[in-house]
Amino acid sequence: MILKLGISASGIWKRPRGFHWLAKVIEGARFRDGVATHEKDTRTGVFKRSLGPRFHHSSNEMPRRVALLALILAVAEAAYAGEIQSIRELEPAARLRLAEQANAKRGIIISREVEEAMLRSMEGKFSWFYTYSLHPRGFYDWANRVGVEFVPMLWGGTVVREDGTKCDLPGPDGSARREGAPEQAVKPRPEFRRQLPAYGPLCKGGADEIRAVLSTVISRLRVKPRYLLGFNEPWGSNQSNLSPREAAWMWGQYVQPVAKALNLTLVSPTVAVHRKAKRWFADFLKACHDEPLCDPESIGRLSIHSYHCQDATWVREFSSRLQHFDRELGSLLQKYGDVEWGRFLAARPIWVTETNCNHEFERTEPVRSSTDTCLRMTGQKNDSRWRAGSLMLFVTLSRIERFSWWTTYSADARGEVVMAKLVNASGDLTPAGKAFFDFPNVNHETCAIHE
Repeated sequence: MILKLGISASGIWKRPRGFHWLAKVIEGARFRDGVATHEKDTRTGVFKRSLGPRFHHSSNEMPRRVALLALILAVAEAAYAGEIQSIRELEPAARLRLAEQANAKRGIIISREVEEAMLRSMEGKFSWFYTYSLHPRGFYDWANRVGVEFVPMLWGGTVVREDGTKCDLPGPDGSARREGAPEQAVKPRPEFRRQLPAYGPLCKGGADEIRAVLSTVISRLRVKPRYLLGFNEPWGSNQSNLSPREAAWMWGQYVQPVAKALNLTLVSPTVAVHRKAKRWFADFLKACHDEPLCDPESIGRLSIHSYHCQDATWVREFSSRLQHFDRELGSLLQKYGDVEWGRFLAARPIWVTETNCNHEFERTEPVRSSTDTCLRMTGQKNDSRWRAGSLMLFVTLSRIERFSWWTTYSADARGEVVMAKLVNASGDLTPAGKAFFDFPNVNHETCAIHE
């Protein structure tokens, strides 16, 4: 009943960040007719009478109503998550079944710093990999020996050939200049600088340039690629940095023809669970609907990035009961172009192509070590906020078809990398790596090794 009430209410009420108001109610803020009358002074912590109404009764953002909705949905999430078993409760037969499911779904990211020797400790425990590139970066012999599937990716508006040369795909105006994501430019991360647009030379062959690279790749691999990943985090100026209009034009002009010619299923440009990324993707789908050569139906899978290990995040966004991801995107799309976007989204399996625990509770309880990462992702944190952990949801949610972890290895000494990487330079699995590859056969001792 609580779940039905929550879903019914969420369908007719506007979504004005209700959990913000729930927090205020819990803290002790008082409201009258939807208007805050007493709020906490941020300097002293004392509740004082509000100087004036921030929200009026006629506003769509009514704190009491929104707080109630948030509470209902939170209880629904908890009720659903409560049905998910933790790894401590699993019988041997269930562990075996989950291990097989995990191996079938699990993939890895092979970045420029990864060496073949680092992969030996994880062989046989994943079924696919990608490299943020159209080619496997010299890992042909390894992929053929191990028998794993390579998934190529057109990272952005630049084609990087196997010999390291590159060309920029012409945009809608015929040049390589991009409108870019609508935000202030920032310095790109070092690992992506080579793929950012250099504004020339232009790819003279357009889609033929991509097809030529992929045709060679396919011919050299024993397990033939079946998918093509789309643009990486295009809403970010330090990522592929494409406007929705540019991305839709390039999707129709280059990506779709290549996929059709090579019989590849398309995986969407990256989406994330935060509002900015969803808004970009909604605008991309609208632009694709309007662009003569772009067809939203060409997208067969949805690529997701989310850096959270709480199972509640994944329950909320992708469980069949709550479907917050589909609902929020649907509210942004409405019925644009007379398309039933809710059905369109719900029909597409999810690929979690980047995830770890780094972006949860960053201010109050940040991740402190690889052991901490291991405990969070496996639900062994002994804290109700993590419950079963994200790995259990990746394996058991039918909507999630594949998942991979950022990152396999990097020599970067930043804390966010050290705490998340799966393997050390020596080839030994970190606690996070043991959890990722051995799930569900992990425990507290697993999370304590190699720290």
